[in-house]
Amino acid sequence: MREAMAERLKSATDFEIGGEAAGVRQALNFLTEVEFTAAVIDIALPDGNGLDLIRRMSREFPAVRTLAFSMYDEEVYGVRAIQAGASGYLNKHEPSVKLTEALRTIIRGDYFVSASLGQKLIGMQSEGSRNGFAGDESCLSDRELEIYGLIGEGLATREIAERLHLSVHTIDTHREHMKKKLGNLTGNELNRSAILWRVENA
Repeated sequence: MREAMAERLKSATDFEIGGEAAGVRQALNFLTEVEFTAAVIDIALPDGNGLDLIRRMSREFPAVRTLAFSMYDEEVYGVRAIQAGASGYLNKHEPSVKLTEALRTIIRGDYFVSASLGQKLIGMQSEGSRNGFAGDESCLSDRELEIYGLIGEGLATREIAERLHLSVHTIDTHREHMKKKLGNLTGNELNRSAILWRVENA
């Protein structure tokens, strides 16, 4: 996917590829060594969370405009990406031509979001709410949503703990919170719910 994106951008005369990163650590190293105008950040990264990376870049590298890139539902992740500091959100299922359009948009200082996401953000702003977007998963924190997605991939508690570099106890605590927030679910109900949600957002 990264190579295809790079080829697409290289074919456009107004872009220069400053580097490609496989994860959070490599991305942060690039940012300290090379001056970037914009960065495309995948939400799902092998060594961390794309939302956390966007949030950190907003604090430490505010001049770099970020475009969140994900296969996940924009009603859930699009809002969170913008809240984290992204200048735009692009779904991976969009035509490849949208990538250059999105980057040109954020580089000139505008936001790139779909019409429906834009209306959602406007509605949230008018209500003075940062978390009131639609969907049962809207009540989950960013970390809980990340764990929920991993449960949906079929990972066991210990595997999730190892993936996120957290303790098993911490994952169990998050599971209990999610069960309550999603309607006092049982453990099996939480697992089924997460799997269905993951399939719907694949």
